Amino acid sequence: MQPLRMHRSRRNPFLLAFKAEILLSYAVNQARELVLQIGEFMEAARWTIPAIIKDGVVVPLNDISLPNGICVEILIRPVDVPPELKSELDQWDKAGDEAWAMIDRWEAEEQ
Repeated sequence: MQPLRMHRSRRNPFLLAFKAEILLSYAVNQARELVLQIGEFMEAARWTIPAIIKDGVVVPLNDISLPNGICVEILIRPVDVPPELKSELDQWDKAGDEAWAMIDRWEAEEQ
């Protein structure tokens, strides 16, 4: 097995470090530009992704990959309530209002 041969910059390690720094700077600038472009696209785009809540976590219903750290806005749509359930909920509201009125009368009598 032959030993690895060093590039001629072995004679000048500072030149090698300088080249590496330039390449790294270029890569960072390219990455920053890409992030800015993605951010502008995401701000301009408004998506609707159907989802459900499962164990307190929002789970998209379709197979979609979103980047980590993306800001989302959750809009909770009203649920269609069957007429029977709506009637029962209205009766409970009325009973609650009557109970509070009764408590208010008792408190007024005590004073």
